[in-house]
Amino acid sequence: MLSWCAYCQQFQGEIPPFEVFEISHGMCDVCARKDCFGGGAASLAHARALQRIQTRLAHAGRRADRAGVEEIVDEAVAAGTRPIDILIGLTAPLLYKTGLAWEAATLTVAEEHRFTAFCEETFAIVEMKVRDEQPGAFAHEGDPHPEIVVVNAPGNRHTFGIRVLVLWLLSRGRTARMILSQTSVAKLVEEIVAAAPRLVAISVALPEQHAGAVTLVERLVARGLGAELIVGGNAVKQGMCPEIAGASLLADITVL
Repeated sequence: MLSWCAYCQQFQGEIPPFEVFEISHGMCDVCARKDCFGGGAASLAHARALQRIQTRLAHAGRRADRAGVEEIVDEAVAAGTRPIDILIGLTAPLLYKTGLAWEAATLTVAEEHRFTAFCEETFAIVEMKVRDEQPGAFAHEGDPHPEIVVVNAPGNRHTFGIRVLVLWLLSRGRTARMILSQTSVAKLVEEIVAAAPRLVAISVALPEQHAGAVTLVERLVARGLGAELIVGGNAVKQGMCPEIAGASLLADITVL
């Protein structure tokens, strides 16, 4: 489930059951220290407002109504939602649900592609707002040796999720970048080793990409990279990714 603070209205991450992409409200540590208790009615009202915004995004995506994206994003910001949370707490989960619908054959390829294009439009609008509101957080963007490198497991060609994660990390003042190398696992390993990060986050969207993640982890360990290796993504959230020697599985990668 998607956990939001009912008081500061910020996305807190995902909580079990991870396969359910519905909005749940609680209280973050900061608000708990401020004694923000009570306000049950306000909490319920905000949960419903977020659900309406997410539903509007879903409907607009199915209609490919890109002109309406900015209006919806502005409404979410006006409701107190941080721009980055619109991506990581509302849009990305919708994309996961769309992917599951496509797998279940309840969505056509054309509809899936149309919704993906809509998400790209949403990403571009939100990215601009995040950069405008937090210019200082991106001071070290482009560092050749970032703290965190984010990559797809070999075979995973969907980049939306890892791009959102990198933008989220940068917005928090972390040094992070994504490495996209689909030519070969060997090339991907070389690029990661050259970056010399402290942590490598690997995204596995589908169970069949697990083998590629295993190969990538094995080769990074063999090269003596020394970085912490984390595997996340939809397959991990769904509990369909077995343990990988040399790496940790992380269902909610937003805790990085």
